[in-house]
Amino acid sequence: MALLMQSNKGWRPVIYKLFMFLLAINGTLLWSSVASSHARLRIVTENNQIPRLTPRNASDNNKGGVTTGDIPCGPNSTTRDTNPVVLVAGETVEVEIEETINHMGRYDVFYSPDGVTGFEENLLLSIVDDTQGTPSKANPNRYSGTITVPLATCTSCTLQMVQVMVNANNGAETFYKSCVDIVITDQVNPPPTKPAGLQILGK
Repeated sequence: MALLMQSNKGWRPVIYKLFMFLLAINGTLLWSSVASSHARLRIVTENNQIPRLTPRNASDNNKGGVTTGDIPCGPNSTTRDTNPVVLVAGETVEVEIEETINHMGRYDVFYSPDGVTGFEENLLLSIVDDTQGTPSKANPNRYSGTITVPLATCTSCTLQMVQVMVNANNGAETFYKSCVDIVITDQVNPPPTKPAGLQILGK
């Protein structure tokens, strides 16, 4: 309790130290709350339904990489989803994005056929970030657009949403990322996977 004891020079130094101590704590908490969120693929609709393109996790703080392809899904989302979303080649799908801190820039949606490489070569959608205000996790800005699912089928592909911020880091682009793992099939109702050692009738 040394902070609360009177010093030889009176109360002012003690009060000043206490003020600076509390300011440091509050500043740290405030910075943590501000810096902990930016943008992500939408996780819940107005009717509390799960969107079709559900991201790997609910984090909106996946800041990562010096380019779009570097750390493609952000440091908080490096493990592929064990339950990927099944899409049909050539269909159109709505992409929904939540912005929890407002920044100038854009949202880019990329595709990787192997879930690891090739994101930057496959841009599917770009949305300008033109909404103002002070969004939050409870009341985010929302953006949406449609993509056409690539025609090539795949079993380990990934869609990547990148928030490209241009008014941070002294004007240099900064990236926040959110990924949804997908499987692309050329059939609406794909046949079941054949388990090892078993036979599917008619196959």
